[in-house]
Formats: sequence, structure tokens, C-alpha cells
Amino acid sequence: KAFCDSGTVFFTNYTIGNDPVTSSIWDFGDGSTSLDQDPIHSFTSPGQYLVSLSVVTTTGCARTLTDTVRVYATPNPSIISDSVVCINSLINFRAGLLPTDTAVNVTWSFGNGQTSTQLNPQITFASTGTFIITLDVVNAAGCKMSVTKSIRVTPLPIITFSTNPVIPVGSSIQIPVTYTPGIRSYTWTPISGLSCTDCAVPVAKPFLTTKYGINVVDSIGCTSNASVTVTVICNEKNYFGPNTFSPNNDGNNDLFYPRGSNITRIQSMRIFSRWGEMVFEKRNFSANSGSDGWNGMYKGKRADAGVYVYIIEFICENGAIIPFKGDVTLVR
Repeated sequence: KAFCDSGTVFFTNYTIGNDPVTSSIWDFGDGSTSLDQDPIHSFTSPGQYLVSLSVVTTTGCARTLTDTVRVYATPNPSIISDSVVCINSLINFRAGLLPTDTAVNVTWSFGNGQTSTQLNPQITFASTGTFIITLDVVNAAGCKMSVTKSIRVTPLPIITFSTNPVIPVGSSIQIPVTYTPGIRSYTWTPISGLSCTDCAVPVAKPFLTTKYGINVVDSIGCTSNASVTVTVICNEKNYFGPNTFSPNNDGNNDLFYPRGSNITRIQSMRIFSRWGEMVFEKRNFSANSGSDGWNGMYKGKRADAGVYVYIIEFICENGAIIPFKGDVTLVR
């Protein structure tokens, strides 16, 4: 017969024989004995007990009969898991079981409609809040035990960019980012053009349009990722052409040439008269180089005073080729 934790058994002596029995003794396998014909005995702790009845007749014949009483231990489970977890993260649950004397079946209830019969399940929580986890364990003898545990599911940290910034080549900007509280670490990639890679708000100065990624970890260990693109453009803040020059060899404003910052090269510069005749052309030279500019001469003679139209192709540090058109007044 099987019991859970303890049990009382009613024993009956069915000894049959031709000779009268002179003595009989019961041994219950737990250190207790009885001389009663039909004893009642209580087993107070789990275990397997070999119960025997020994009899002796008047002729000295003796015999011992044995049977087994099994007292099973009720499972004593525990729930092993983190107490605070992240939303949408894979969470490991483990059924902690003290040594059992038989196989067990487990049933999990996670407080969100999910259940499992696995010993060590993995699940995710799709919403935040506090959930009561219940573990029911039953062994082969039907002995049952339940245990509960409360866990808290927290939201992931939130990363917010107010905009994807656009900057002129050669300039910098503090990345416009904010976070929910509780962030403990920041990791920015790539490292090029950033003032720091482990700070909350770096300053970015990329030469080319760059997509920066940020990974954050909060105090619970929850992680989030996001990205922002810093677009680098070449615009009028990077280049310009003077609107007048006076090539009179007085050492002041004698040459017309393109100026700018963060300009790699001038791909071409062409200057035309008001009638559309090209009076000057030069290719592949440096910006801010007066020696490569127009000195006001055309075909070996001084060009007439007046307004001239120019077309300049700037090559910026970000690789962009920018055509720039304007006019300049030649003053005599």
C-alpha cells in the first residue's frame, strides 16, 4: 500500500495450519514490533518498509511472511527564476525539487494565460506588470504540492531622437537624444566622428553621412537599440565666390578665386562675359589658392570692366560635387 508522508495500516494475521501457533510477532521495518494478532501501525515518515510476520507452531515449525509498505514523500518544489525581468525577453524558469522518491509531473501557470508542463520552461512576457507564477507538482502516488512566486516585468528603456540632424561638412552637432531614467551603460557605434562612445550624448563630427547606433542597458539589465543618421551636406556655408575684384596690381583683391572651408578640390572654374564668351577656365586646383585664380586678363589683354558670370564645381570633403553659379564685377 502507498501513502503520502505518513499512514496507518490495519494488519490481519491470516495464518492457517494444522498445528496450533504458539507465538507470532510482527516487525514493521521501522524498528517497531507487535505481538498483537491483528495490529494497527502508523508509519510517520516517508520510506519503503519491509513488514514481516513470523510464526512458530507447537511442533516447532516456523515461517516468516513479508510484504512492503511504501510511504511516499510529498514533493517540496521551489521556483527558481529572476524576480525582475524584461518585457519580451526569454525568461528561464526552473523547478527546484528536493530529492524525490518517484517521478513527478509539473504544471506551470505564469499568470498571463501561458502554461507549461516542462520541468524547466522558457517563456516571454508581452506586457509589463506583476505576475504570480504557480508551480504544481504531483508524484506517482498522487502526492501534490503547489508553490507560488511573484515576478515583476519591466519595460525596456526608451531611446528618443528628436530628429535626424543635417550638418554642413566640417561642422559638428550634439546628437539630439534623450532616454528614460535608469540607464547604466551606453555604447555607440561606429566610433568615427564621435567625441565619445560610452556617454549618453556625444558630439558628432563625421565627414560623410553616417548612421550611428546606440545600445543601452538599464539597472535591471534590460537593453534597447536605436539609430540616428547624421547627414553631411556641402552648402553655402562651405564655399563662396567674391562679388568684385580689381586686378590693378595694387596687392589688394587683384585676383578672383573660389574660397571655402572643408573643400577638397575645385573640379572646374569657368568665367564668361555678358555675351557668353568663356574668358577663363581652370580645372583641378585647390580652393583658397589665389595663384590659381583669374587675374582679369583675356587673350593677353586686360578684360573690360563689367559683370562676368562664373560656374564653379566644388568637391567637398564628403565627396559631393557642388556646382555653384554666380557673378563677379571686374572693377578697373
